[in-house]
Amino acid sequence: MSNSSYAPNNRLELLDAIRGFALFGILIANIRTFSGWDFMSDDLRAKVSDSDYVNYDFLNTLLIDGKFYTLFSLLFGIGFSVQLSRLSNGDAKALFIYLKRLIILLAIGLVHLVLFWFGDILTFYALLGFILLLVNTFSDRSILIFAGITFLIPIIGYLIAWAFDLSMDVGFYGLGQLGLAASFAEQSNDILALLKLETWQEFFAFTTSGSLLRVGYVLESWRLPKLLFVMLMGLWCGRKIIQGKMLNQPKLLLRIVIFGFTFGAIASYFYAEIGAVFAFAGAPNAEGLLRMLLYMCSVFPMGFAYGALFLLAWRHWEKFLMVFVAPGRMALTNYLMQTLICITIFYGIGYNYAGTVGPATMLLIACCIFVTQILTSKLWLSHFKYGPLEWIWRCLTYGRLLAIKKA
Repeated sequence: MSNSSYAPNNRLELLDAIRGFALFGILIANIRTFSGWDFMSDDLRAKVSDSDYVNYDFLNTLLIDGKFYTLFSLLFGIGFSVQLSRLSNGDAKALFIYLKRLIILLAIGLVHLVLFWFGDILTFYALLGFILLLVNTFSDRSILIFAGITFLIPIIGYLIAWAFDLSMDVGFYGLGQLGLAASFAEQSNDILALLKLETWQEFFAFTTSGSLLRVGYVLESWRLPKLLFVMLMGLWCGRKIIQGKMLNQPKLLLRIVIFGFTFGAIASYFYAEIGAVFAFAGAPNAEGLLRMLLYMCSVFPMGFAYGALFLLAWRHWEKFLMVFVAPGRMALTNYLMQTLICITIFYGIGYNYAGTVGPATMLLIACCIFVTQILTSKLWLSHFKYGPLEWIWRCLTYGRLLAIKKA
């Protein structure tokens, strides 16, 4: 394939396609939580499983867990790199628009986190987006140095917490547990039972307290500096893409694939053997530090390798991979719709299937949801310029009603 295949329009389609691919991986990862699988006892898992669930958990940790959030975060950094490139000349209007976009994304994320699903990631993306703005004036070399520092922060922070016996959740676990205990005295420690609550009042009480537990987990697992590291790498990659210095370098991409899958797979194997990073891990200890190190050495190389492999595959199978473009172009809409669909299927306010399905059924449901999103996204974009939530986001950002229908 010639270099002309990575002209600006094609380049945007390529990034949309990778975003759609990452969104599919995120759905496969998240459906474990929506379906209640992550909260089932071993006995219940064995009862509902239509396959060997131990192998499923191992393969999920090996191939899925954290990898697609890494890829999605990388793309977030790349996307904002494109937007931030407009600020290089000190354009005050562009700066104002960027800030408004972040504030609106933060509001959307908070509503999603507090009212609908405690697994939200948009809130934290928006918060870290402000840091990307601060480092936008850094040189490429300085961004890489800063990324290296953020990579080390979780390790150093964990060691400090271990040395001084500090609580890494900063009290958010306690606040969340108090909220659950106040609303659901007998069920406060049974998350699976809480997923099956049947009234909206109970649902919102659960999600509100669950959002505090989520913040506690994000802090305890040092998720923010991990995400920031990936976004900074995305910011750096975005600059190289704008300059035309990355997408047309198959040898570089191949090296990323080989190193990422080799080193990442080895780390992922041992990470899967000792078990995934989990909430309420307790006081810092040697096993916790090892688990975090293996996680970082697993998800980052493999997440980058998935992205590089997609770029290489695009050179030969572009027509096939174009199927991911439409859902990737409507990533915000589809991400939030995945929440609504899964709540409807699994939660008590919907069809109440939480705790009743095994791995094969979960994966089948995830595939059906995403195929539906491919078809609906393609149909929608054949008539409209933007996805519905992307359009609302743009209108709020620019403070006026923008045309959405295609001419």
